[in-house]
Amino acid sequence: ASLQLLRLKNVLNVVDPLRQVVKNFKSELLSKGSELLNDERIDVIRKLLDDRFSSENIGGTKKNSLIQQHRKCYAIKEGVSVNLDVARRAYEELLRGVQEQEKELTKYLPGQDTRLAFSKARGFHYVWVCGDAGTVEVPSIFVNVVRNRSSLTFTSRNLLRYNDRIEQSISEVMIATNVVVEEVIKEVRPSIAVLYHVMDCLATTDFLCSLAVYAFNRET
Repeated sequence: ASLQLLRLKNVLNVVDPLRQVVKNFKSELLSKGSELLNDERIDVIRKLLDDRFSSENIGGTKKNSLIQQHRKCYAIKEGVSVNLDVARRAYEELLRGVQEQEKELTKYLPGQDTRLAFSKARGFHYVWVCGDAGTVEVPSIFVNVVRNRSSLTFTSRNLLRYNDRIEQSISEVMIATNVVVEEVIKEVRPSIAVLYHVMDCLATTDFLCSLAVYAFNRET
């Protein structure tokens, strides 16, 4: 729900530029849209979202699972919820601890092409790129070894413990985030009808622009 409200915030950010564009049109259809876009409830909703949601999380295109996780954790601005701020600080401490665990690679596999990685399925784990992945010996401190053609993935007991703690920490962040989201939804609900007007105006403008571009590119 937090990411959906972020997307709504992103949509409402185009209302002001669109207001400036459509107010000069003589088309009756677009003039009606201009009247709908001047509804003060739009600005009320946008202020609610601006006051609570971080603009830094809007418009990102990267699909990396760790980036997506961060977007969810930091969707709400700092200072909105004390419980959320405390939960996020704990999460940040754990992430710093994970970075420290990477020293295990330097200690037990010095000089090798190794790195700390993250996936949604495994959480934080290690990757070792090598030519003889099928036969190379892995130090006993590392567990859950998976051999691929040119690389190995594995973890350590310390890293597994950190993953468990991070998962618990994220749950606490999400609980605190959801409290804020529910409050915002409750405040937005009385004005929600105006969002249908916004979507209708955006869709109509987009449709007419598409027709104009099509007509302009036609030779006849």
